[in-house]
Amino acid sequence: MSMYLSSKYVHKESQKPIDVPFPHIGTDESGKGDYFGPMVVVGVWVDESISRKLESLGVRDSKLLSDKRCRELAAQIRTMCKGKYREGEIPPQRYNKNYIKSSLPKVKLLE
Repeated sequence: MSMYLSSKYVHKESQKPIDVPFPHIGTDESGKGDYFGPMVVVGVWVDESISRKLESLGVRDSKLLSDKRCRELAAQIRTMCKGKYREGEIPPQRYNKNYIKSSLPKVKLLE
């Protein structure tokens, strides 16, 4: 998950740590490429207090968690962060249409 719960973030390409001051918005997406359905994107406003609580729950990159654990954490995050998160769902057709317009490598979701 790109949800950077702490104030440190390691840049994927340079592998250099970057300070990310609180508060900030952590994000994660799931469903792109290896999934037969929509892409789901979530953003959560995180301050130091919320960060500690999310860390204690075991929140991390969704790719490192089982589907069951992701569902459990999602329910807990919705309760704990009421009014401080947004979820979005992008169906494969819309994702593909927008992605084709981009300059990124082309990977289509199965429809």
